[in-house]
Amino acid sequence: MGQRAAIFRRIAEAAAMVGEHRRIGAEEAEQFAEMKGRGNACRAPHPRPPARVRALAGPVIGTWVSEREQRLVSQFWLEPPSQLVAMGLEPCLTAVNQHAAALLVVPVGGLVPGFSCTRCGALSSTGESCPDGPAAARAVPDLFEEMVVRTLNDSGQVEAVRDPPGEVAARLRFPPAEPE
Repeated sequence: MGQRAAIFRRIAEAAAMVGEHRRIGAEEAEQFAEMKGRGNACRAPHPRPPARVRALAGPVIGTWVSEREQRLVSQFWLEPPSQLVAMGLEPCLTAVNQHAAALLVVPVGGLVPGFSCTRCGALSSTGESCPDGPAAARAVPDLFEEMVVRTLNDSGQVEAVRDPPGEVAARLRFPPAEPE
């Protein structure tokens, strides 16, 4: 019975750490182990209500998200200039149009109107950069949303951050071809 009680004691401590975010005392662990040993259904003593857990977890999760965003943005700024990074709207549009964006970083809540060609599907900010001419361009309310959809359809990743480098940025799979 001693080994079984020790196992239940470890289970009780683990359950208490998850449910209570603290270690339970030896007396509570003994009670838990005894109740489990008798086959009684019970849970860890004094569980926190879900609203309290959310309130406690909110700042921790917020800090984690903020630090993750800062790391991602700093990677773009610290990366040496190369053909595999695009920063700014026009370079990122070129990369997305050529299916080269592996990771697209867009602003949270950003909204930039633009154009999409009805023939070839090219995205542009002016409507004049399509080889089919401006007559084939249709207005789109949000270029960022169109870029996100295209990147995801090309099996790329998308991250929305509060302050992306250069308004929008992309890490590329391959260098984009030069426009003609």
